[in-house]
Amino acid sequence: IEEENDRYFDELDALTRRLTASLHTRCLVMLSGPSSSGKTTSALLLRDNLREMGVDAHTVSLDDFYRGRGNAPQLEDGSYDYETPEALNLPVLQHCMETLIKEGRADLPLFDFTKGAPSEKTRELRIARDSVVIFEGIHALNPLFEQHLPQENLFKVFVNTISPIYDGSDKLLARRDIRLVRRLLRDERFRSSPVENTMEMWPQVTRGENLYMFPYVDTVDTVLDITHAYEPCVFA
Repeated sequence: IEEENDRYFDELDALTRRLTASLHTRCLVMLSGPSSSGKTTSALLLRDNLREMGVDAHTVSLDDFYRGRGNAPQLEDGSYDYETPEALNLPVLQHCMETLIKEGRADLPLFDFTKGAPSEKTRELRIARDSVVIFEGIHALNPLFEQHLPQENLFKVFVNTISPIYDGSDKLLARRDIRLVRRLLRDERFRSSPVENTMEMWPQVTRGENLYMFPYVDTVDTVLDITHAYEPCVFA
């Protein structure tokens, strides 16, 4: 456990040093990964690492930009596609990114997950000239968000379960299966969502990953492996 945790934290430390070494202007870190890959955990740890290095660092969840329940493109079966980028309020997201880079401030939306709709409240974010803002979400790598932003202000990070779990030459858990087990446990224990719900949603989740995220993985600046070899023991 200590060895695996050390490996992960060493990767985060290397990323932190890489960011701080090249930091001369406001930087937006676009951190993406599939469901239950460790996006939020990695974003928060990276923020804390940067702050320990004296960098003004913040995190922003793309989930706060969702339009809300019933406000997304519909699939052929009539269900709503909440995995598509168009389920987000793209004009607001792009505006927030632009004003952060140009003016050093933005009024960020907040999403009320209990109501399934955007909150009436917003939060103001002010940053310094050499600040880092980590935008975390499945769509963070989408080129839609880069059209009006200078490339020198962007840094792309992809996190995922890179390593399957083997017993000798036998594969016990594929990478996507590791994430599925993580999500099953998380939803049941911390979101009051039974495993049946997660299993029913999973095909649409993976469809969204294949369509809207994986095609852009080859554009990233660095990759973090969030697999931990002791996970099957924890799952059991």
